[in-house]
Amino acid sequence: MGTRERQIIVRGIPGPNGEKPIIDGDGAVKIGSGVNTTRGLVSIGGSNTSTSYVTVQGFEVRNAHPNYTTSDNIQYANNAIGVWFVSGSHVTIRNNEIHNNGNGLFSYVPTTDLLVEYNHIYDNGIAGSMYEHNSYCATIRTTYQYNDYGPLKTNAYGYGLKDRGSQTIIRYNTISGGRRQISLDDGEDSQNIVNDAGYNDSYVFGNLLIENNDGIMRLWGDDEIISFGGDSANTADRVGTLFFYDNTVISYRQAHVYGPDDAFAYNGYVPLGRVERTSIFSLPATKKGHTAQSIDCRNNIFLALGTNPAPISLFGLNGDLASGNGTYTFQNNVIHSSGGWNITLDLGAEDITTACGNGVISGISPTASGTNILSNPLLDTAYKPTAASPAKNAGGALSTVVATLLPVDHEPGGAVRTGITTIGAYQ
Repeated sequence: MGTRERQIIVRGIPGPNGEKPIIDGDGAVKIGSGVNTTRGLVSIGGSNTSTSYVTVQGFEVRNAHPNYTTSDNIQYANNAIGVWFVSGSHVTIRNNEIHNNGNGLFSYVPTTDLLVEYNHIYDNGIAGSMYEHNSYCATIRTTYQYNDYGPLKTNAYGYGLKDRGSQTIIRYNTISGGRRQISLDDGEDSQNIVNDAGYNDSYVFGNLLIENNDGIMRLWGDDEIISFGGDSANTADRVGTLFFYDNTVISYRQAHVYGPDDAFAYNGYVPLGRVERTSIFSLPATKKGHTAQSIDCRNNIFLALGTNPAPISLFGLNGDLASGNGTYTFQNNVIHSSGGWNITLDLGAEDITTACGNGVISGISPTASGTNILSNPLLDTAYKPTAASPAKNAGGALSTVVATLLPVDHEPGGAVRTGITTIGAYQ
């Protein structure tokens, strides 16, 4: 076990051309016996042992996947893991390439203080399944920063980044693909998570989030970029505030019309003939009777691209708002789709009072954009605002809750950023 003064660093030494040493599940030799010996390719801590102040960096971790077997011909399970933080505290996962596993990165209780940075995590998941993800963590105090999340495996229906922890910070990442790019769910794995003082609020800022036109949501739903709340019937949801600021959200989803061959429509979840949307936020907690969930959304770019882009909807189905007493703040955002935009999925520019129940939508209305800009942000091919972009010099002040403690000082990938005068993830 490491200490703050004497930390344990497991470092891969790169080859002459920068090649990372490979930890490969294909034909790997098991250590020990039991059900979990083929669960995690790289395991930190154990069910009976805890570890602290450990860093794993500089490896390629691959093939903990049911397409492969160990040296004694034991097949990996669907939920096999590339890097598994089993138990302990103060663990850093840095500069690794994690791919072709069931779950790429996984953490479980009892774990605290996880830092995930500068990793390339992609091509994980199981075709036909929604239960495996690029990363899936349930830790008290996790920070994800400077990572590059790529798409999951073809026809895998998991999420890009799924988190069931508390005090979650997601900043300066690129997250592309997944049924949702980010899912901030309840702490069903431990009451200690739910009871943590920082459980209810989450912080997502400075990220580039990309929705591909992959049609995944037509089978399973979940057409939102980010979900905040929970998905377990018997676990308290995150019912505080999602602080979402200085992100750039790009959607390539096209204006598909639901027909009888779309499973999501066939099963009655949406009406036939409805045009597909790109919804930004899902607040499932409000559907379960919670009333205080809020969104603080400032200085973001929401842009739909393609020949026939789907409309942008700030929220999903009306149930996301109808039961809520929360405050939904939208200030200094750029919102643009040639297919149009609306506040909720089915409401359009109609009765906003009905949409949000007893809550308050601040800064935007069906007839007035407030400080928000409803025009093309004019980004270059790297999603950065051009000199002519209306996002330039249009950024506003952040909430006082985050302005000092969690300021925006980097771009996705780690480049230093000075100031927030430009809206979006890049200055």
